Amino acid sequence: GKFSGGGKNVFVRIVDSEENLGFAKASNAAVAASENPFLLFANSDCRIDSNVIPRLVKFLNENPEAAACSPRTVSPDG
Repeated sequence: GKFSGGGKNVFVRIVDSEENLGFAKASNAAVAASENPFLLFANSDCRIDSNVIPRLVKFLNENPEAAACSPRTVSPDG
């Protein structure tokens, strides 16, 4: 699929499984299937603002020594 946010297109690949592998095994399957330098792991109940992914990619591109980054997590009640 394709996610459009922040004025740029970010391509998204969804890795589906016939069974529930659990988060860790499913994450490892996604890493194995990826051909990209960046991965985003999000649960199905997450809402991601349109500017978040471009900002995370920008941070990682500007900080090659960083192995990971995370957006700020906000609960539904603020």
